[in-house]
Amino acid sequence: MAKAKPILNIQTGPLEGKLDKVQRAVNANAPPPPGGGATPAPPPPKYTALAAALANVKTILGDIADKKQILAARFLDLNGAVTVMEDAYRDYGKDVDAETAGIASEIVARGYDLASTAKRLTSLPVVESLGAATGDADHSVHLNWNRLTGATSYAIQHTTDPTGQTGWTLVDVCTTSNYDVLNLPAGTHLFRVAGRAGRKVQGPWSQHVHITIG
Repeated sequence: MAKAKPILNIQTGPLEGKLDKVQRAVNANAPPPPGGGATPAPPPPKYTALAAALANVKTILGDIADKKQILAARFLDLNGAVTVMEDAYRDYGKDVDAETAGIASEIVARGYDLASTAKRLTSLPVVESLGAATGDADHSVHLNWNRLTGATSYAIQHTTDPTGQTGWTLVDVCTTSNYDVLNLPAGTHLFRVAGRAGRKVQGPWSQHVHITIG
């Protein structure tokens, strides 16, 4: 991990040197203490303003120093959290690499070509033969389609939007090439199907079919 850069770079040294000169000027022009119990004379207005400004600047410098310490501590905490996150991500990457290598070795050991197997597992054709008919049970629809090469299951979605643009929800995932949807309310219903290979690979959705339940 690259060395962390400071988040604050406020150089107060030159300013403090100038303030020392101002302080000496203030001390040199301070009115002398009265002698013999006399009432002290009021300090000159310029002296009063300069002394007040000097005190204000020193207060600000002290506040900056305190905030620099707080920010530096928080930055160290953040830097430590980032380091922990990087370590965890690195370990996760190693686990993924190891798992991938193991799967690839198993494919080769079973006598399959790795490149063609990878292509088959990451792409599926679209279901082009989806049909819908009134089911045997009341308020049911029977769906059927042709099996896809490489598909291990099929996802079925449904909507009542007549345009088929919104409202799609998952009905079920089945391993057969037909499915009965039960207990549908009266109205028009749209369905579509997509092939799946395992749990992570899904092909494109088919064109939807619609059917009206009386």
